[in-house]
Amino acid sequence: MSRQNVEINYRIAKIRKLNSFSQNEFAKKLQVSQGYLSEVENGKKKPSIEILIGISNLFSDSIDSDWLLTGKGEMYREEKETNKSPKWLTNWWQQSDEAHRNWLEIQLNQTPPVTK
Repeated sequence: MSRQNVEINYRIAKIRKLNSFSQNEFAKKLQVSQGYLSEVENGKKKPSIEILIGISNLFSDSIDSDWLLTGKGEMYREEKETNKSPKWLTNWWQQSDEAHRNWLEIQLNQTPPVTK
């Protein structure tokens, strides 16, 4: 299993902290409970599709989607790439067939909880 997949929780926490959000503020923006966000950031729970879509929508002009999902590449998009659809993950989810949706869910489910 890829170390990058294991660390999605760290990437979510990094985004929150670099944008100076408390867990409570970030959870409200993502429409989840602060407790659930805490468990995701601490590796006790896997991030839901809704959290990933929420982050992609909040930071569509700056956070690179590949980095968020896989850890590959740079956290921030290059300026020339910021014209991508702000709802990239929502659009991908809606336009994907069941096999691709299942693939993403399997990838998320294969990520073991990370304990400190």
